[in-house]
Amino acid sequence: LIGSMSDDALSARRCQRPFTAGLLMLLLAQALCMTPIPIAVNEWTRGTAARSGLMAELRSTAAMALLKAQRDGITKIEIELPPLLSGKTQFDDFSNVEELDANRDFAMQMSLLDGVRQQPSEGLWLCFPDDKEAELAVDAWPGQAYQSATITTIAEAVRSIGGEPQEPLGAAAAAAGERVVRALGLTAAPPRADLAKPLPTPCLQLIVQPGNGGAKEDWMNPE
Repeated sequence: LIGSMSDDALSARRCQRPFTAGLLMLLLAQALCMTPIPIAVNEWTRGTAARSGLMAELRSTAAMALLKAQRDGITKIEIELPPLLSGKTQFDDFSNVEELDANRDFAMQMSLLDGVRQQPSEGLWLCFPDDKEAELAVDAWPGQAYQSATITTIAEAVRSIGGEPQEPLGAAAAAAGERVVRALGLTAAPPRADLAKPLPTPCLQLIVQPGNGGAKEDWMNPE
């Protein structure tokens, strides 16, 4: 800024310099400690080949963090990531369905990585927000490698530790209505046999985020 100032203002400005310099150094130190942004993530690379490997890199990083946590005896961790990073930026609109699909695909692909896969394979629980999301995961990833894990719901994960999952308002009535409709033969969608089998003892539970459009109970159950 080019201009003039009084002697008092100049003196005050000089007194502020050490504090400002210290603040800038603090901010710089914080920036250097943060995880660096992946290469080519900016507004000009949206939807291009430059972003094609971003989600694979994030999955690998998450799997390594999980493996280190297990070695250190940590039993609960939370991994936050932008699931639509490969094709969208912070300025793009997206639907809750897109977010749910991206989270589902991320979890299914991550289930094959070292640090996530378990022995026996059924010991890995992939816990989705509800029965429908679990069905979609089974349908979208039909390969044997993916199906070897236990695909279930967050509610079942809560029950596995002796808890009782919270249900959104009206969920019980909706479930009762669905049972009545099936009993009357008015639907061609019986309960999925592949999701109704007895659940093995979990070694690792991977809880898939329920999306930003869900009820608050969907978030309280993972907690």
